[in-house]
Amino acid sequence: MYIKNLLWRTQSVSEPSFCEIRGARVVRHLGDPIEEYESAANTVAIRDRSHRARLSVEGKEPLLALQGILTARMPIAPTIVAKDVWQGRSFYSAVLTPKARVVTDLNIMWGVQPEREILFLDVPYIGITPLTEYLGRVLPPRLARINDISEKTGLLTLMGPEAAEVVVRLLSSRGSRVTDLSNWGEGDYVLSQEGETEVRIVKTMEVLGGGWNVFASRNMIEDLWTYFLGQGIQPVGASVWEILRVEGGVPAFGQDVGDSTLFPETGLVDKAIDHNKGCYTGQEVIVRVRDRGRVNRLLCGFHLHGDIAPRNGEVLLVQDRKVGWLTTIVESPRAGGLVALGYLRQDLAPNDIITVGAPTGPEVKAVPLGPDWLSY
Repeated sequence: MYIKNLLWRTQSVSEPSFCEIRGARVVRHLGDPIEEYESAANTVAIRDRSHRARLSVEGKEPLLALQGILTARMPIAPTIVAKDVWQGRSFYSAVLTPKARVVTDLNIMWGVQPEREILFLDVPYIGITPLTEYLGRVLPPRLARINDISEKTGLLTLMGPEAAEVVVRLLSSRGSRVTDLSNWGEGDYVLSQEGETEVRIVKTMEVLGGGWNVFASRNMIEDLWTYFLGQGIQPVGASVWEILRVEGGVPAFGQDVGDSTLFPETGLVDKAIDHNKGCYTGQEVIVRVRDRGRVNRLLCGFHLHGDIAPRNGEVLLVQDRKVGWLTTIVESPRAGGLVALGYLRQDLAPNDIITVGAPTGPEVKAVPLGPDWLSY
């Protein structure tokens, strides 16, 4: 299933440094993380994210089979807008246990053949094993079957304020008339077919400022990688991606969200759950929490005082009482210091002083997550 990252063998970029993040060995950076961040924040940058998994769900009735397993609205076939060009929408979803613990998150959309009911799942690397094991137990085989197409496909992500212009140029080179992406929302996509090749470009908000996920066949992804680098677009590694992700207040499955997480604690209910879809696994707990009005703890953003970064998982205290923990800590150029994601109890008083690691440890400021949370 695992696809070797294109940066491992691309000779036109600097010698990369590697790391393991959420189970996948990926490129950390390419020699100059500061330059990579500046490009991603101010112009345009690209990251190879082919380490994520891609599944095809087909059979007699894949929509019906997944309806009660996924929390999100189910996709519909894309609309043709020009010759060999379609537009549609993907949806962010969770897969939950009956107790609303998280199996994984994923993105679901229609497959590359608009006339056929085949679904396409974009899944985090660390989520693919628990997902396939779970589907093996609950997916009705008479209705649908799962095919892992990760080795045959790839994923590139463009990010930065100039990324939309790059996408428009790419679509134009493939004969598409899509020229204005300013009104596109998260999950909107265009599917372009040229001969036997398909390219799908999806608006994503996985990092601050958003970006564009480019899905294509393995060979096409390699051609696109060469095309983008030939335009002078800066490739970036996981370290910059993690900074932009935390700056955007976006949790990652396998780090900020895990199999012991009660899903409403993540703050992702409004994004991932379609309350009008009917029954799905975990719904009873989700509705009970919604009607109660709150959870005991919630994923928050944190501004950290001091220059020494604590470890992921470090506890948060009010005096000697444990009130939460940190899940991801990064040095944010935009915030001018250390920021983090983590969980915090919701029964604290406004004047409670929160510290990291010990009652005498560095203080932190907790902020509700949102697109502009760094400003508070």
